[in-house]
Amino acid sequence: MTLNQYITTQLRELGLKRGDLPNLLGYTNPNKCLRNIDKLLEGDYNQPHLLRRMSESRLGGRPFEVVMKKQVEVWEMERQEKQRMKELKDRLSFVPHLHFIHERSIPTPIHVVSFIGVDFFKKLEIPDYILNIKDELKQLNVMDEFIKEYLINPYPDHRLTNGPFGKVVQILYRVEYEHSYVFDVQKGLFVDCWLGVPQMGIGRLTLKGGGVLR
Repeated sequence: MTLNQYITTQLRELGLKRGDLPNLLGYTNPNKCLRNIDKLLEGDYNQPHLLRRMSESRLGGRPFEVVMKKQVEVWEMERQEKQRMKELKDRLSFVPHLHFIHERSIPTPIHVVSFIGVDFFKKLEIPDYILNIKDELKQLNVMDEFIKEYLINPYPDHRLTNGPFGKVVQILYRVEYEHSYVFDVQKGLFVDCWLGVPQMGIGRLTLKGGGVLR
C-alpha cells in the first residue's frame, strides 16, 4: 500500500475528505497544509513537522509508520534509479570541454541562471584543432595556451568577470567523464588532476596531489 492509498483509506474510514486534513492535523493555514501534503506524496519527505502531526493524529499509529517506512524505501529506490539513468545518459553524451569553477557556488541573482541556463556560465566548447591532437602532453600544452588567451581576451558575455557566480578561480579541462586537468587561474597554469564529476554548486577543488603538471 502506498502512502497515498493509506491516507485515502484512513479518511474514508473516518468519514472525512481531503479538505478535512488541515483541521485533522491542527493546521491554521489549510492551503499550506495541503501543499505540504502534496509535496510529501510526491516524495518530499523531509518535513518532520508534518510527519509528526500525521503520526500523532488519527491517521497515525503503527500502521502509518509501517507504510511510511516502505514508501520512503520506494522513493529512495526510484531516486537512485533516476540518478543512475541520468549518469548513464551523461556518460554516453559526454564531449570534452572546459568547466569553470567560480568564487561563488550560489549565483546572484539566481534568476539569471534559471533563465539562461547553468551551462552558459559553466561550460565552454573546445575547438576541434585541440581535440584532434593525439599526443596527450602536446594537447595539454596547446590547451594551456588556449586558456591563457581566453583569460586575457574573454568573450563579450563576461562570464569570467561579471557573471552571477563571480570570478573564475579554476578551470577544469574535462578530458573524460570523471577525469579532469585543473587549471589554477591565479597561478596561470595546470596544477593537478582531478577525478570526479563537477556539480553546479561545487566550490574550489581540494587537490590531493598538489604537484604542477609538466
